[in-house]
Amino acid sequence: MNTRIILVFCLLFSSLVFAQTPGSTSPFDFPNTKYYQKNSFEKDLFFFSKPSNDGTALNPLSLNYSDLVHTRFQPKGKSDFLQNQQEVRYFDVKTPLTEFSLENATEEGYYLRTLFTRNLSPNWNFALQYKALKSLGRYQRQTSDHGSFNANTHYTSPNNRFSAELSFLQQNIINQENGGIKNIEDYSSGNPDFFQRSRMEVNLEDANSVFHTKSILFQGKYKLYKNPIKIDSLQAGGFYLKNKSEMDYSRFVYTASESSFDDPEVTSFFGPSNSATIFDQNRWKSMGSTLFFGFENSSTQIEVGPQFISGSFYQNELDQNTYDYAQIGFQGSFEKKWDNLKASTKGQYLLGTDFFNTFNLEQEVVWSGPKFQLGAGLVLASKAPDYNFLYHNSNYTDFAYNHISDFSTENHQVLHVNLKVNPWNSWLDFSTQRIENYTYIDSNNQIKQSENPVSVSLLKANNQLQFGNIHLDNTLGFQSVNREDILPLPNIIARSSVYFQGPMFKNAAQGQIGFTAHYFSEFESRGYLPVLGEYALLADEQKQKIGESPILDVFYNLNVKRMNIYIRANNVTSFLRPANQYNFPGYPTQEFKTQIGLIWQLFN
Repeated sequence: MNTRIILVFCLLFSSLVFAQTPGSTSPFDFPNTKYYQKNSFEKDLFFFSKPSNDGTALNPLSLNYSDLVHTRFQPKGKSDFLQNQQEVRYFDVKTPLTEFSLENATEEGYYLRTLFTRNLSPNWNFALQYKALKSLGRYQRQTSDHGSFNANTHYTSPNNRFSAELSFLQQNIINQENGGIKNIEDYSSGNPDFFQRSRMEVNLEDANSVFHTKSILFQGKYKLYKNPIKIDSLQAGGFYLKNKSEMDYSRFVYTASESSFDDPEVTSFFGPSNSATIFDQNRWKSMGSTLFFGFENSSTQIEVGPQFISGSFYQNELDQNTYDYAQIGFQGSFEKKWDNLKASTKGQYLLGTDFFNTFNLEQEVVWSGPKFQLGAGLVLASKAPDYNFLYHNSNYTDFAYNHISDFSTENHQVLHVNLKVNPWNSWLDFSTQRIENYTYIDSNNQIKQSENPVSVSLLKANNQLQFGNIHLDNTLGFQSVNREDILPLPNIIARSSVYFQGPMFKNAAQGQIGFTAHYFSEFESRGYLPVLGEYALLADEQKQKIGESPILDVFYNLNVKRMNIYIRANNVTSFLRPANQYNFPGYPTQEFKTQIGLIWQLFN
């Protein structure tokens, strides 16, 4: 029942190119991307149920504590498509590099990703990256149209005392919103009249959403010493100053026409409105800066400094309901390395002016040996609810609210432990988290905070086996939630892969061929609320269980020099069983699709 494929297309390149994230440099291995990361989301979707069309909302099957302890600007249903500034790659290349990635979308469309980078001098690099997704989908009013552009530069002085990164990132997520299938029986009955999915009626006929965001990030570091301070014969280091400044702007627009405004006999899908034309526009902007004073040597790094953040919630520049806020505090970190042991601590405290006081403390210890690696961590955080839950302008009565003054901070406590056993190619990860004042949308579309804490525990294990050219890769997750009435999640998530990997075409190429299965147990899922781009509990008459239906993919993956070609048959199980696979209640999951993709690198 748990059968997953791993298109672990891992063929390492010679280190002609290096990808650099701020503060670190690592080899840029173009084909080192696993099968299940080759998608328009560019990430592993183990903890997600996939939608029927590319570019529409994923359904999360678990809670990621690393995301939860920070307040979001963007709606959760849009966030999976977005890249944040911390994920931007900086480069230092010996020769100019161009990379293309292209694959087909659902029915009509494509996913395109391009990258160009070169060094203007040995110490100065710039990079340009563009992404575009256009996908028609199989159902009515389901088109996705996404775009992303990033320009960044990285500079290091010849004496290595000064370094800086500058990045501009702009993203647009445009979706037609259909609200799901109006009559589920059209999908589940197997009626041949609806084998062409575009014949099915949907709940929303002219609704659209647009999420636009842009940000600028600057990071600079200056070492205050010309010659390293000698600590002892093995260590050298010194003091430095570092600055990190970021500006963000986000805008979310939802538009529709409401016949119920003029016709009292027509019931609106989202309740009463004050206009026949729905134009919900909400904007957020913020600016933050941190100045660090730090010390580093070969085994220790310490930095601490003041931090200032300011921002606004508003509808437009003339909006009388604009809410401005500011926070001031400090941020710091400590990291220490011994022979086989590494300990790190990060902390942040912000005092709000008529806004939330927040803090975040993260501690981690990792011991690494020749055969084992053991890590443990603790996270304590108190943060504002996501901004989309605090303030929202809407023509719909139920979706116009301001909870800034009446909501409390969410308090998070997280404990996580992980174990990696190298001889067995296995790892085990356990985490448990407790959330006080958990913020959610109830079945009446009202934003609420839980009166009692919500606890989620997750145990995840992975094992990889190899018998000659045959590979098996299995991942299994067990989780429990104490408040399934407000946070329903599956108890079991599994993925299993079997594939052949080896030389092909007289050793001219490396290839993989195999299959994978993804499964999660049945549960009463939350629904998707396009007005907010969020997940919401459903009324009794709308509730629907999803899951308990394995999805099987078959793939072929080929690497020839600097070119990677992959072909997938997604969800072949849709041919073998009745139509009962859903992403959200009322939203079917992806059915059979032939996926063809190409990744190609060009060096000058």
